[in-house]
Amino acid sequence: MSIFQTVTPFIEGNKSLLQPQLEAYRAAKSFYEELTQTDYKETLIIMPNGSGKTGLMSILPFKLCSGRVLIITPGKIIRKTVFKELDSISNPEETFWYKHNIVLDKKSLPKSYLYKGWNSKDKSDKARTIQKLQASDIVITNVHKITGSSEEQALINLIERNFFDMIIIDEAHHVAADMWQKTLEYFNVKKVIKLTATPVRADNLDVSNNPYDPIYRYSLGQSIKDGLVKDIIKLGYLYKFSSWVFQSHKPLKSA
Repeated sequence: MSIFQTVTPFIEGNKSLLQPQLEAYRAAKSFYEELTQTDYKETLIIMPNGSGKTGLMSILPFKLCSGRVLIITPGKIIRKTVFKELDSISNPEETFWYKHNIVLDKKSLPKSYLYKGWNSKDKSDKARTIQKLQASDIVITNVHKITGSSEEQALINLIERNFFDMIIIDEAHHVAADMWQKTLEYFNVKKVIKLTATPVRADNLDVSNNPYDPIYRYSLGQSIKDGLVKDIIKLGYLYKFSSWVFQSHKPLKSA
């Protein structure tokens, strides 16, 4: 059975977690418990940068995932940042789970693996990479390593379609791009949770086709009021975000 079902995390009542992290987790848990139709397996959560998205990604699988989790980032820098918070093999005491009292027993921490490809000149490295993937509870990578790498190194050519039970996508406003769509079409997962700070794309393509989305929204204004996002970035961020909303001609739904 999945570690996300057997380990009981300390989430409710945990004062180390931010309000939006708790509320977003509750929203996702309630949604998937109430609506089990496969048509609605994809959900959207809107949270501005600085409001705890990486921490949210670390707790979302608990009691929601029945297998492995794939966390997809848009690029290498974010991939590295996310993995640093979830690296339970090299730095268990520095993981978000341990630092925030989510899981206190280091032996019960989910095993995370950063997929960066494998050395095509060393066939044994391919076998070792597959073993690491199979031994992991969470695989973290950027979208280019899933379908955009060389054919032999692409993640979809190393594992089967049902390898993961859940996918979490960071910076989900990129999701309409071909590479992201190929990923979602390949993997046969039960849940796809998309996180973004900018729910409206400049090209007007939809980030989500779920009529219930966003299942949770934490506004930029509220995050500034709560002190999670500094005022110094307020004007530039608001101007950019407002421009996208104006260009889209689509009103944003309320949570």
